[in-house]
Amino acid sequence: MGSNPIFSRPENDLGQRDSVQVTYDNVVHTYPIQVENVFGDYTQTTYDYSTGQVLTSEDLNGNQIKYTYDDFFRVEKILGPKEDNGNASDFTIRYQYFPEGRNPSSSNWRDKVPVAVTFHYQDQGDQSNGYYVSGISDDVVAHPSTKEFAQDPLINSHNFKPNNTNQ
Repeated sequence: MGSNPIFSRPENDLGQRDSVQVTYDNVVHTYPIQVENVFGDYTQTTYDYSTGQVLTSEDLNGNQIKYTYDDFFRVEKILGPKEDNGNASDFTIRYQYFPEGRNPSSSNWRDKVPVAVTFHYQDQGDQSNGYYVSGISDDVVAHPSTKEFAQDPLINSHNFKPNNTNQ
């Protein structure tokens, strides 16, 4: 249980090995909370032990990414280190889920297609820039779409154009 395994790579032509030491949590002994290389550089991760969801991850430079989840354990918001202005509404990437479609009361079947919308905030430090870049995906249409939306992205959500990358 108290073991912190070291994973080593094969030797190079000079007989040197790269390795990392993994430290697991001391609560459920399942989640890697720290990974350290031979130079002493490390990354850290915190978890919600009841769900297994990542709450924060920290890179070698101490930059922290925060994750929040909805009641169905789906990612709701990802907040990068440079976008955290201390506001609850801050986000780097935000997800919105519509399991019954964007307009379930509509008579048009396209409005009832389950969809998840991804918002990438492009603030770049300018509070007056209210534009989002969103990706729309669903279970029926095989070609994801992207669209830039002003202020409320759902206002224009029916006027999207499929991209040509077929990703």
